[in-house]
Amino acid sequence: MRIVTIYAGIILAATGIWYFANPGTTFPSVAFVLGVSMLISGIIHIGFYFIFKKRSELILWQLADGILTTLLSILILTDMLITDGIAITFFGMWVMCSGVLCISEALGFKRQKISGWFFGIIFGVLSLIAGIYSFANPLVTGFAMALIVGVIFVLQGANSIVAGFQYSKALRSL
Repeated sequence: MRIVTIYAGIILAATGIWYFANPGTTFPSVAFVLGVSMLISGIIHIGFYFIFKKRSELILWQLADGILTTLLSILILTDMLITDGIAITFFGMWVMCSGVLCISEALGFKRQKISGWFFGIIFGVLSLIAGIYSFANPLVTGFAMALIVGVIFVLQGANSIVAGFQYSKALRSL
């Protein structure tokens, strides 16, 4: 399941890179691809929690991130986001919440003396910065929107990949 979490991160990062490659498209035309990749990632994180919940209390952060990502992906897939301006703020909120969860998770790994915890801190802080930036510039469109959303998806993918590697170490040490 840890490998599947890493694959979820690869899917999110690949979606972000794909969005970089298609900067001229409007949000409604790419919403399905973004929503599906978020839904896959959210379901994988929820599944990860249910498989490993008895082995570590640190897994709870995966459940929170999975639920958040799944609910937000449902909003995208049901066409609740109509304008590009709302999309930037929406994804900014998602990456900020996930950044806080990633930092909390990394601090739990630090308390349990599991190596590699600082990667979670680094990507969590980068996620927070990306979220704050998207709130500061909510009305960007075109290439700037593709850049911001692409970076957010790449960061979310990196968060998922880092979590997969951290849990691999954590579950071996427990």
